[in-house]
Amino acid sequence: MFPRLKEFIACTRGNIAFMTAGALVPMLTLVAGGLELAQYNKTQSSMQFAADSAVMAAITDPQLRWSKRIRRAHHFFDLNFQHRGLVNQVNKRLSGENRRGRVELTYRASTDVKTLFGELNPFTKSRITVKATAEHYWRSKRPPRLISSKGSSGFTQ
Repeated sequence: MFPRLKEFIACTRGNIAFMTAGALVPMLTLVAGGLELAQYNKTQSSMQFAADSAVMAAITDPQLRWSKRIRRAHHFFDLNFQHRGLVNQVNKRLSGENRRGRVELTYRASTDVKTLFGELNPFTKSRITVKATAEHYWRSKRPPRLISSKGSSGFTQ
């Protein structure tokens, strides 16, 4: 085996092995970056869906006490957030106001995404923050509706 390896290294006909090795480094870097971005986007969309469902679950019944609304919102968020293993601890908060038959609630969630490749990733601390706001005019007998739903991200090194 060693004589063949010496022969392979000494061979100068095309140097295909060295060109392939040189091309593999940037190609593998692009693939790794693509996997990181795919994981990040998947986690962000799952968190946004979970926040939307949490705020809609908390606003449906106008007679609920505040503590029950919070428990219900957190419960729905936990049930609908599918990628819990990809993130660190999730910070969740429900806030809102009730004025003259109009209830408006906002659900915020934020977390840091775990990276697939550790220190090889230039975005080692990727933060996701999602926000969902819903309103319900319960005197008008209309169903609650989602006002805004937005996610933001912050990359820090």
